[in-house]
Amino acid sequence: MDRLEEKVDEVQIVDSNNSDHTGVPFIQRLVMAQNRRIDQLVDKIKQQQDKLEKQSMHLQVLQSKVAHKRVKSHRRRDEETAQRGEAERSESTSGLAKDCHDLFVQGQRASGVYTIQPESSQPFNVLCEMTAEGGWTVIQKRHDGSQNFNQLWETYKRGFGSLNGEFWLGLENIHSLSKQGQYVLQVELVSGQAGEQQQQQQAAQYHFQLDGEDKKFTLHLQEESSSGDQEKIMTTGTSGLPFSTADRDNDLAADINCAEQLSGGWWFSSCGESNLNGKYPRRPSTLRRHQSRRQGMFWTSAKGPNKSVKTTLMKIAPATIKQ
Repeated sequence: MDRLEEKVDEVQIVDSNNSDHTGVPFIQRLVMAQNRRIDQLVDKIKQQQDKLEKQSMHLQVLQSKVAHKRVKSHRRRDEETAQRGEAERSESTSGLAKDCHDLFVQGQRASGVYTIQPESSQPFNVLCEMTAEGGWTVIQKRHDGSQNFNQLWETYKRGFGSLNGEFWLGLENIHSLSKQGQYVLQVELVSGQAGEQQQQQQAAQYHFQLDGEDKKFTLHLQEESSSGDQEKIMTTGTSGLPFSTADRDNDLAADINCAEQLSGGWWFSSCGESNLNGKYPRRPSTLRRHQSRRQGMFWTSAKGPNKSVKTTLMKIAPATIKQ
């Protein structure tokens, strides 16, 4: 613009020295040309400004999206952390005992139904039998035949029956108790039918371990060294016995499904040692006496033939209960 003004001044000086007006059209063309260039530059500047504004808006949108994702990520991480913290606090501060003996140690002395939570397990209800020595967790109880024990694998796995009557605690629950440490199993039973004069009470105690489902809930028993001449109500051998039901034939008999033949689910080796989960014994007719005895609850005594069973109670406690 300065140059333009200088040229205009020069032209005006020349024009003032000349009497004619030949320079006027030239000045007008020059100004018009410069105006057009100025307009073009202004248009280009506006275009650049429009592009910058669009880019700025796009950048703001991207920044907003990034910020939103960060907020969601932090929120999700905080929620997960809070959930983990709540889970850990619920596990550490649930206040639930890990078994019935733990309840006894905490001061409970009344037998009855309690809620426990073994390590790395969900809470569940159990029947506790409190004695002078400690608390026993009952895993099986039969006394009147009110509960059908002829069940399949999944039912034995979950458990069934009523804790106030006859029941099976469930293989998963028993395993969750067993894996907490060294436990003992006590089996108590009464042999003979109701009304018989020669009913006998028997009890046996074993070191006890139950594997998980991946090992077919294999049972390992070892007799107590101080048991003396106690009857061998149950035996598993050194390698243990897997649990077997009619739909999961895990017994050691080669050509027979013991659970299907004898009824119920049990740790069968062959089919003749014991079955405390067989049919509850009734007074059979003369024609069906042999069949009923084979399918009923029984154990094999070292002093005689198979004994039918009227009541059974199976309970476990930490090995320290004896000390």
